[in-house]
Amino acid sequence: MSSRAEPAAFVAVARNIVWACLLWCCAAVTMVPLASAQTAVDGAISGFVIDTSGAAVVGAVVQIQNIADGTSTRVSTGSRGEFSVTHLAAGEYKATVEYALFARLTLQPVIVEVGGVTSVEARLQVGTAATSITVKAEPDSPVSISVDDLSSSAIGGVITPDEIERLPVNGRRWQTFALLMPAVNADPEGDSLLSFRGIASTQNSSRIDGGDDDQSFGSVPRGTGIESGAEAEDATETGAPARVSVGSASGGGGYGRHSGMAYTFSQEAVREFRVSSQNYSALYGHAAGGIITTVSKSGTNDLHGTGFYLFRTSALGATNPFSIETTYVDGAATSAAVKPHDLRQQFGGSIGGAAIRDKLFYFYAYDQQTRDFPAISTPDDPNFYTLTPIQKALLANRVSQNKRRADLSG
Repeated sequence: MSSRAEPAAFVAVARNIVWACLLWCCAAVTMVPLASAQTAVDGAISGFVIDTSGAAVVGAVVQIQNIADGTSTRVSTGSRGEFSVTHLAAGEYKATVEYALFARLTLQPVIVEVGGVTSVEARLQVGTAATSITVKAEPDSPVSISVDDLSSSAIGGVITPDEIERLPVNGRRWQTFALLMPAVNADPEGDSLLSFRGIASTQNSSRIDGGDDDQSFGSVPRGTGIESGAEAEDATETGAPARVSVGSASGGGGYGRHSGMAYTFSQEAVREFRVSSQNYSALYGHAAGGIITTVSKSGTNDLHGTGFYLFRTSALGATNPFSIETTYVDGAATSAAVKPHDLRQQFGGSIGGAAIRDKLFYFYAYDQQTRDFPAISTPDDPNFYTLTPIQKALLANRVSQNKRRADLSG
């Protein structure tokens, strides 16, 4: 009896060990993101809490609350009065510092940028439990608040929501705002691509909310192609060649990789993005040129939305002298400049809010482009429409035959 029970007991113990190992592995995988310091698409708030004499306040409670969705995190200061709160979404926060025998200190708003670390130095003052001090973000604020990059020697910066909303951009291709940063230039091959430090545009990387936004070949943003850029459309109107360089058989970095639209991610859904052009942290990687790290908008406790409509019509523009239409009248070629009807429309909007306050949020963005533009083709050879002697003889013969038939029928 005992000999039969021993194998069964051994199997049960082995099964328990296997289940314990699996649970341990699952817990380890779950805790890995929590243990990491920061990712490329979030930010952090760190700093020190001191008293009026400059001495560190140990054990002070610091609460960081997101103003938009109400989420909060509480930490305590260390032996030097330091604290750090990581994995914060880009946005505005309220920082509250509390400690016994000191007045409560509230800092609002504390701005967190994507890929940045916001430094805060909070100075507590002696007071009662009912005393509260609120510090607004003013130029002469007594509290030191600054935003630093992950790498002190990095060259780049953040395109803020205000800049995206207020600055105009041709075609609403939001990556173009990266030209505001140092060491960023438009790719001489066109295609609405960017060149960092003169490196080919195919060596860049574009990421949205941590996911790869590059096409499968060439490392150019999705939606890039010879027919998608504003340069190609403007070249059609001015009569200039669509491509600047013709030395390469394959053209520019986006040539032949057009995905059917001018872009695949609407500007209305972009909150902000970081442009890293040189000496950026190894946290980004994946590129030899520049990196554009974008974070999207999200819903908040307050219902909010946007709407836009842009149009561009040929009725408001002058006639393009290179748009030539040639017609034949009685065998004679007549050429004249024409202005075909061209109407471009871009419209859409966004809406976001809370399905369950402080818990569940929604955000939706819509963007559409329409254009009705007849093609105008003009040959480079000015003698293209000139009839040769043989063509003139054939045309004269046809005219004479038609005249004889008309006389016979009459």
